[in-house]
Amino acid sequence: MSLPDQENRRQRLSKALEVLRERSGQSLAATARRMGEDPSFCSQISLWESGQAAPAIDELWRFLDAVSSHFGELDLELNPEARNPRLREIADELDAMGDG
Repeated sequence: MSLPDQENRRQRLSKALEVLRERSGQSLAATARRMGEDPSFCSQISLWESGQAAPAIDELWRFLDAVSSHFGELDLELNPEARNPRLREIADELDAMGDG
């Protein structure tokens, strides 16, 4: 794999992590706490979200759990072209029914 491809993937991952965390409504500190880390871990999460570092698989797993997400949602953020708009509408409708 060429370096530009690696850089592109890292940037897509960093943006996806940021989107998932923000969608959960959590600050960096709240996410670190939910991951079982102390507040200084915010800097590590910030590095992931800026694309300066990538999480190890166990860190990624804990991150997704902390933001109440899963690998399927991460995959959708990484591959937005794979989204089916009608399935998204159905999911939104089901979510709305669950809120009522």
